[in-house]
Amino acid sequence: MPDGMDLSVALVDLNTSTLSITSAMNPVFLKKGSELIYLKASRYSIGGKHEDHIKVFEDNVFHMEKGDKLYFLSDGYVDQFGGPEGKKYKISGLKKTLQEISPLSMTRQYEYLSREFDRWKGDLDQIDDILIMGIEF
Repeated sequence: MPDGMDLSVALVDLNTSTLSITSAMNPVFLKKGSELIYLKASRYSIGGKHEDHIKVFEDNVFHMEKGDKLYFLSDGYVDQFGGPEGKKYKISGLKKTLQEISPLSMTRQYEYLSREFDRWKGDLDQIDDILIMGIEF
């Protein structure tokens, strides 16, 4: 079976401060003011084998302001097993963590997420590649 690809695409118009974003299988978080917005991804990958499915990739459009933050991610962080019961970190765990650390500089957020991942994983093996990319406007 041909492999598909999970990805997120963002288009930023610097003249109008407009962000247009769509995502295939990978959710995106947007921090606007004190609100952390969870942008669900489509349930379809790009490419791969498709049996009579019409794929719909919803476009989300936002007006961006200075200090807004955008977080792209793969599923590696949230799917990692760990913690006291050896369970997945989950998207809800990452959402809570991002809400707590979003006021920090991007460098401090990176450091916190790295330490938190190591703490969560403990002695368990890392099960997947990991990407969390933050952009501050």
